[in-house]
Amino acid sequence: MLKILKIKNFVTIDSIEINFSNGLTILSGETGAGKSIIVDAISLIAGNKIKKNFVKFNYDKAEITAIFEKNILIEKFLQNKNIQSNNTIIKIKRIIYSNGKSRVYIDDMIYPLALLKELGSLLVIIHSQNSYLSIDDQVTKLDIIDSYCNNLPLREKVINLWYQIKYLKEHLIKLEKKNRLLESRYSQIYEEFQKLKDLNLQKNEIDFLNKIYKKFSNIEIVSSLINKIFNDLDSDKDSIISKINNISNNIKSLNKYEDNLENIIKEIETIKISISEIISYFNKYISNIDSNKYDIKYIKDRLNLINKFATLYNVIPDKLYDYYQNIQQEIKNFNKLEDISNVINEIKILETELTESLNILSQNRKYAAKNLSNDISKIMNLLSMKNSTFQIDINEIDHFRYGFDSIEFLVNTNVGMDLIPISKVVSGGEMSRIFLAISFVVGKIQKADFIIFDEIDNGVSGAIAEKIGKILHKLGENSQILCITHLPQVAIYSNEHFLVEKFIDNSQKTISIIKKLNFLEKKEEIARMLGGIEITDTARAHAQSMLNKISRKKNKSI
Repeated sequence: MLKILKIKNFVTIDSIEINFSNGLTILSGETGAGKSIIVDAISLIAGNKIKKNFVKFNYDKAEITAIFEKNILIEKFLQNKNIQSNNTIIKIKRIIYSNGKSRVYIDDMIYPLALLKELGSLLVIIHSQNSYLSIDDQVTKLDIIDSYCNNLPLREKVINLWYQIKYLKEHLIKLEKKNRLLESRYSQIYEEFQKLKDLNLQKNEIDFLNKIYKKFSNIEIVSSLINKIFNDLDSDKDSIISKINNISNNIKSLNKYEDNLENIIKEIETIKISISEIISYFNKYISNIDSNKYDIKYIKDRLNLINKFATLYNVIPDKLYDYYQNIQQEIKNFNKLEDISNVINEIKILETELTESLNILSQNRKYAAKNLSNDISKIMNLLSMKNSTFQIDINEIDHFRYGFDSIEFLVNTNVGMDLIPISKVVSGGEMSRIFLAISFVVGKIQKADFIIFDEIDNGVSGAIAEKIGKILHKLGENSQILCITHLPQVAIYSNEHFLVEKFIDNSQKTISIIKKLNFLEKKEEIARMLGGIEITDTARAHAQSMLNKISRKKNKSI
């Protein structure tokens, strides 16, 4: 239920605060005074899109704040969305900027507009004078009958099942395509895998073989060079070591006759040690060379085979081992492929569950259609549509996510006429009454506590208007009703009455204001609605008579 509505810098409104009560609240005023602005503000609080510039001229932003009393559905919604709200009320604020953007706050925390739109459907239902245009929409008709027979939870289950099956079928198509591609790929790489498996290539094998081959494939050249080194270093009297020994001996002899040759002698000794180490190194090297240890021909053939495979699979030899590991893993992954039969079985199980739910959904609708038709027909007759009939026909169609029922609303507004689709009703007055009858019946069980009727009494007057007022008053016993009307016969049934007025301020700007009327002010407004711009004593007397008369009728059953 809406408790407080605050509007600031919105169209022609500077700043207003409205406190709402239970029951039927009437909003009246001259044409163009700004009654629709109030409805626009509430629709934005309910999450509707911004379709025009609502920000007051010369301002950067407008603000709308609404405080609602929470019900069980709102509490559950907030819990499901993990929104912390410990109070019995919920505060919603929407800031609209002049550039068309907006920001949403729920209990002073910012949230996306999409969430507010979901929440808005639980806060308020708005019926405008053009709402009946959507009555012929298939989903709207399903909403009406499913609300009436409490089918919405089951319908939600059907929708979820429908989407699950849709997803699984799309997944199955992709899976089948993927598996076909993988099967082709498997045939290709399995042959490669077997060949590489037979090759039995080891990690780092190529690097090892290359080093061995490089070393032992040239063993004769290596041995010849080392022998030459030995010959030059230490093989005969002309070798380097022999000559250094001679030099060393001569310097030592010379040292007997010359001073200061000790350092030279030490240097010569160092050279001799270095050459001895070189000789020792090559001795060990030559002793370690065992050409019989490795089969050079095998190594050469093995390297050639590896290079052949590398060329065949378009990889460099050093990467052939990694290539083999990759396709080996790919082969293993084939065994982990999702089994198509599992998906098909899951679809069958869900389709069975869906069919059962669809049958129950349809049975509930068919059972409710007769009762709903009778209830709406009764209200239509109360609205001076004597002998009129409202009928709901249900036909079967190919299944879609709301079920396999096609709903048709038919009416007969005159005796002897055939039932016709509601979309064929020409009279605006009849259409308004039919729509009100539907709204009244369904409004009793709709999920929002707050319902707005925006001039749905268009095209009616007199006794019919009075009956509309009585029905709205009765509806207000269980819901909070806000009705925008220009008919005094409707307005007299209000529990509260607000008047919207427009004037030009000192700066020549248009300002809209709203005020709550007391009994005398309400009588004056009823007189204005009866008589026009100039309120006469006759209009005032008529207004007083209507209010006195209506106070006796309010509590009578409709």
